[in-house]
Amino acid sequence: KTSILFIILYSNICFAGIDFTAKQIELSALFRKTFAEKNEVDRVEANLDFTQAMGAMLKDENSFSFPFDSLVKFKIMLESPDKEVRIFTWNLSMEDESQRYFGFIQHAVKRKKQQVIELYKLTDNSDNIKNPEMQPLDNTNWYGAFYYKIIETKKKKKKHYTLLGWDGNTRITNKKLIDILFFDGKGLPKFGQPVLVVDKQTNKTQKRFILEYKAGLTVSLRYYPEKNVIIFDHLSPEDSSQKGHFQYYGPDLSLDAFVLDKKGRWIIESDFEGKNEKDKKDKDYKTPQGDGK
Repeated sequence: KTSILFIILYSNICFAGIDFTAKQIELSALFRKTFAEKNEVDRVEANLDFTQAMGAMLKDENSFSFPFDSLVKFKIMLESPDKEVRIFTWNLSMEDESQRYFGFIQHAVKRKKQQVIELYKLTDNSDNIKNPEMQPLDNTNWYGAFYYKIIETKKKKKKHYTLLGWDGNTRITNKKLIDILFFDGKGLPKFGQPVLVVDKQTNKTQKRFILEYKAGLTVSLRYYPEKNVIIFDHLSPEDSSQKGHFQYYGPDLSLDAFVLDKKGRWIIESDFEGKNEKDKKDKDYKTPQGDGK
């Protein structure tokens, strides 16, 4: 009984001020409404309620220690391997089958030997971003996506986070993307550090990498930590005359990859051999496939 009492008291101390367990039950109910409501106006209103409630909860620094286990099943939260960054992203389906994206970033920083949790709201501006592969962006001007993987890497001792994401885009095309999150000298979040080398001969880099393809197809974009490699399907049009019309693009059964080098850059490798060395102890051994979520 003493042990149980201690655990209860400890939990109350950790999350003093807000009953996070009760709050996340409310959040789960609100989030379900964002995709359960049949009317777009009602979905938008439900999403606004969820966004405001989520933001209010994340403003409390104690929330950074809370597991959000009731929301884990929705896969909207990612935590970086160093435990310094949490990213929450989700999408809202519109009547025209396009998607809108929303989210928050929590960043743990040290100030005067104390940990402080900074909160940043993500504002999707994808429709107005021209040439997104080359644009430096931030949380107020964000290329919206639902992130499903975060990878911690370094370039010249400066830390950055490689993000893999999905974008439902429109009724005719979907997207997968690689984006790079980092924090500038003032601690502000930025997207698009040029560490994606898309041409080894010219050393050409991009701020982000985007795969666009026919809606409804399954395209793989997955990270394999044992080899520090991101493997993805090579996309081609159904016919050479359809080049540049991405509603006709899909996997052509070959694979490409980004391989992490010692400088913290992702170097592209075409026609990558995606088969891992077979481990007889691994009953789930298989070649890379699936959507990577």
